[in-house]
Amino acid sequence: MNRWQAALDQSASANHGLILASDLRRYGIPDRHLDTITRGLIPVRRGAFLAEPISERLGAHTALARAVVSAHVTDVALSHVSAAVVHGFPLVAVNLHEVHVTPIAHQLRGGCRNRVHTHVNPLTWDDVATHDDLTVTSPLRTVVDCALLLPLDSGLVIADYALHEEQISLPELQNAVQHLPRRAGISIARQVAALADPLAESRFESRTRLIVVQGGYEVDSQVDIFDHDGLFIARVDLHLRHHPVVIEFDGRMKYRLDGDQERAHWEEKIRHDRIDDTGRAVVRVIWQELAQPARVLGKVQRAIRRTQRRTA
Repeated sequence: MNRWQAALDQSASANHGLILASDLRRYGIPDRHLDTITRGLIPVRRGAFLAEPISERLGAHTALARAVVSAHVTDVALSHVSAAVVHGFPLVAVNLHEVHVTPIAHQLRGGCRNRVHTHVNPLTWDDVATHDDLTVTSPLRTVVDCALLLPLDSGLVIADYALHEEQISLPELQNAVQHLPRRAGISIARQVAALADPLAESRFESRTRLIVVQGGYEVDSQVDIFDHDGLFIARVDLHLRHHPVVIEFDGRMKYRLDGDQERAHWEEKIRHDRIDDTGRAVVRVIWQELAQPARVLGKVQRAIRRTQRRTA
């Protein structure tokens, strides 16, 4: 294999680590040697290989997506979940075993085959962008497509992120969804557009907010809290509009202040006590509870009752 190593390296360099049989042929390797040369490589799909396996699922999906696009003879863009991966959008419980593509300015037969999901609604060139040398749907089109395809929490997480990073605007999202024709997923897409919040700072905050809103409460994100003297205390993840209750997603990273866990715990306690002194109750949600909405809502309801007893 050593005599062909330069060809392998050249293909990998040109394709972000992906080695293509079509490249190797173009570099002068005869077909009769391809099986021998690629035998020690990691197959991605027919005609595409990696020198080393990729254990990280987003990287593995991107490699598969590159292989799919390289094999297409017509213009297609990575779309839906695959475009979300390339754009770096956060994903929640999303199937990454299939690559999603949509044709550009022409029709293709839709459906799933050989781990490729082809969508039938063609794109215009205004709907696409280039990211890391890949043709993908634009951020706005990607958010809308994911809202149509995915469950509500997954679509909302993507929309919140794109809004927070200013890759799209809320009026753009709402306008795009408003003008969609009736189709599968339109009801969830409308909910995503109605609930999306550019102030959400993480997928955990987005999912926590969704649970609380679906429980019947109105909330505001990233609210500044001041003490009775008007001095700033803290910015909290969520604040109930009609009750003196704040809700915070309790990630472990909050307790790693410059590596000093004890100091971080102490400062968080002081912050908690100062919020409590304003008459507000604090609800903390951990990530394991996001799969148990009733438990989260139970915490909120108990916090409301505590504040009501204080003023009774």
